[in-house]
Order: sequence, then structure tokens, then C-alpha cells
Amino acid sequence: MESLRIGLIVIDSVAAIFRTYNNYIKRARDMRKLANYLLYYTNKYQCAVICVNQVATVSDAAKETPCLGLAWAHLGRTRLKLSKVPKEVKINEDLFTVRRFEIVYSPETPNEVAEFMITGGGVVDVPI
Repeated sequence: MESLRIGLIVIDSVAAIFRTYNNYIKRARDMRKLANYLLYYTNKYQCAVICVNQVATVSDAAKETPCLGLAWAHLGRTRLKLSKVPKEVKINEDLFTVRRFEIVYSPETPNEVAEFMITGGGVVDVPI
């Protein structure tokens, strides 16, 4: 990693790795091992790690819940949430979906929310 100067590791989807486990004690132990290795890499090689988890809803009234639950949620240092907002913005003749970026938890950064759109020109602010 050092010789290639890797600055980012992305695991998409971390839930897929652990979804097949039937033994929840082993699953929790393996999740801790993975998180500890990834934290080791961030410290040793000064790189960022992003693990994408999925969310699910149990019923129409239920709030979205991370698939790996609290066992995974508390292993990382920062929790971020990306989602689509039920809102679209028309720019010229094109219609863009508004997305939301939220810092749910971080020991270094206050919880914040930002809305943005992805266009052909890149990531842009939502016009006021």
C-alpha cells in the first residue's frame, strides 16, 4: 500500500460479507476483526476507509435500519448517510434528483447535513 500510495479503501457492500452468517457470535467477532484491521491500515498508511452498509425497513411505518445493526455501527469512527430526497430540480431542460449527505456521528466533526445534485458537470449545490 505504501509503495502504491493508496489513499482510499472502499468496501461495497460490507453487509454482503456478513449476511450469510448463521452464528451471530462469530459474525460479531469477524466484524470486530475486520474493523480493527481497517483502523490499523488507516493509521499505518494514512489512508481513508469507506465501508458501505445497506439499510432496510421492516414495515412502511418503520425507520430505516442499518443491515448490520448496532454491532457494526459502533465499530467505525464516523457514520455517514447518503440518501435521495423526494425532490427534483429542473436545470435548463434536465431534471436532477436531490441527494442528502449527513454526518450521523463523528468524534471530530459536528453532525451536519448538506443537499446536493449530481450533474454531467459533477456534484453541485441545490439552487435556492
